[in-house]
Amino acid sequence: MKKTIILSLFGFLFSAMLMAQDKTAAKDGYAISVKIKNSDAKELYLGFHYDNNKYVRDTAKSTKPGEFVFKGDKALEHGLYIIVLPNMNMFDFIVDDNQHFSIETDTLSLVGSAKIKGHELNAAFFKFMDNAGKKQYEMIKARKRIDALGKEADSSKTYQARIEGWQKEIETEEAALVKQFPNSLPAHLFKASKDVPHNMTLKTQEDSTNAYYFTVNHYWDNFEWSDGGLARTPVLSDRLTTFFDKIVLKIPDTLINYTDKVISMSKANRENFKYTVQFLYKYYANSKLMCIENCFVHVAKNYYNKENAWWADSTTLAKIAERVKSMEPTLCGKIAPDLSLPDTSGQNFFRLSKFEAEYTLLVFWDPGCGHCQKEIPRLQHLYDSTLAAQGMKIFGVCTKRNLKDLKEFLQSKKISFLNTLVTDDMAKNPSKYIYDYKISDLQSMNLHLTYDISSTPLILILDKNKKIIGRKLGAEDIVGFLQRYKLQQAQKKS
Repeated sequence: MKKTIILSLFGFLFSAMLMAQDKTAAKDGYAISVKIKNSDAKELYLGFHYDNNKYVRDTAKSTKPGEFVFKGDKALEHGLYIIVLPNMNMFDFIVDDNQHFSIETDTLSLVGSAKIKGHELNAAFFKFMDNAGKKQYEMIKARKRIDALGKEADSSKTYQARIEGWQKEIETEEAALVKQFPNSLPAHLFKASKDVPHNMTLKTQEDSTNAYYFTVNHYWDNFEWSDGGLARTPVLSDRLTTFFDKIVLKIPDTLINYTDKVISMSKANRENFKYTVQFLYKYYANSKLMCIENCFVHVAKNYYNKENAWWADSTTLAKIAERVKSMEPTLCGKIAPDLSLPDTSGQNFFRLSKFEAEYTLLVFWDPGCGHCQKEIPRLQHLYDSTLAAQGMKIFGVCTKRNLKDLKEFLQSKKISFLNTLVTDDMAKNPSKYIYDYKISDLQSMNLHLTYDISSTPLILILDKNKKIIGRKLGAEDIVGFLQRYKLQQAQKKS
């Protein structure tokens, strides 16, 4: 497994929020002595796991050849830490309340040669890692032999039996460590990595539905949310990723429901709460799932505030609040903000709310945008071949004021569906159109802000009442989306 480490050899500067101290951490600082035989390293790095990365916490210079001391007045936050050599070889160890101990090892086998003094849990943890590592190495070799021989070969069955035996031995050793240290971070790590099986026979659709609800509602049964050290291990990130990627249905309302449930559980420890909120904020911000913006706004609005986000400063919270404010009006489920804009004649105004259609495809685009130049003709083709027959009309909005370029593009590509824009005269004399003629309004003039347009083309699908039912689709997605939506609506009525 390739190990990477995020560090700066010149400064070791990283966010102060990662330095927030866990309530359960010791209060008398730390002093961890490390002796590595056969090492000519001049310095070592003390790091920790966080968000599937590794961060440097401290650096120690050699006091004697191969001897180092990590020392600080402020206790380390609990978690799974690492000692990193300059050649990037490294090994894990546990940081809990006891932060005064020594580790002696050898470059030939950093884990296998390790002797721990003053920390009984770490001594047992290193012994487990060494034994498990050796068995896992043998298991890897056995699996390669099975692949080479074929699963049905007699020898392969022998290798498979060995693999199962080694796995049982690892589980036995794991259970012994948990029994000896039941409330330790390793015990909680091992437990959190285990799923709760449903043990159901899956013969019917109802069986599958019941199994799904059992899995999603019992997924976190083995996770000890009160142990803040889990935030500084890979397991919390892995469990959250699996839960929201593979377990929960990708429906915004469902995702929001389980988002609230998971965050509620995470409040058992402030470090786990912080990590969970940060994870979900980034997860939804980076997701390409349609209407996922609803989930992002939900997390940002309900948890990134001064009452909850104790790790974020006021400037950060203000920026997030402003982002939420700009996104909320055009979320799925909202009525699309009204627009009143003229077509290419500059005289005939069309109001979105009065645009009669069973479904409306609202597209914001720019004739100079390379992607738009491909998508707009595709939309015209879809409209002619499929969408018109499905009761959908297209309401185009040009985001640039260059009427000449717009007309030339529409003519050259034979685009016949409605296209509107804010003309130069409207931009120069907005009060004339808003107050004198009363045929437009400020939110139409400021359509970029009204619809939070950062890139084009931007496609939204509206129902008969102009409620937003789809966002950010490509032309290739529209027909399938409309078919699925109609089917869902029919199922709701039946």
